[in-house]
Amino acid sequence: MAKAEVDFLMGLFEKGLKDDLKLILLREDIRNSVIGDTSKLPRNLDESIARVEKTTMNNPRLHLVVAVNYSGKHDVVQACRRISQKVKDGLIVPEDIDEVLVEQDLEMCRVSLP
Repeated sequence: MAKAEVDFLMGLFEKGLKDDLKLILLREDIRNSVIGDTSKLPRNLDESIARVEKTTMNNPRLHLVVAVNYSGKHDVVQACRRISQKVKDGLIVPEDIDEVLVEQDLEMCRVSLP
């Protein structure tokens, strides 16, 4: 995909977050969360995502989860890095590592499941 196409799509996403989507989420009482590596997005889009998440965080009716630049493998690797750092810092020992601990460090943990 060409850079111009990506820029166009990112612009549409940001416009939607600022205008229509944000209004719909608020009107319909929908919480919005974004999972994935948003650090690779343009700063203004990343900031718009953070604003919408903050604005809708207490909306209880539905929870819309949008995966942007998300990879399950990347998520697992990042969780492993965070857990490794906890071991290195002496906060946990390797024997503490289990499914529950790994799950707590995955991005999906941020998403409350029904």
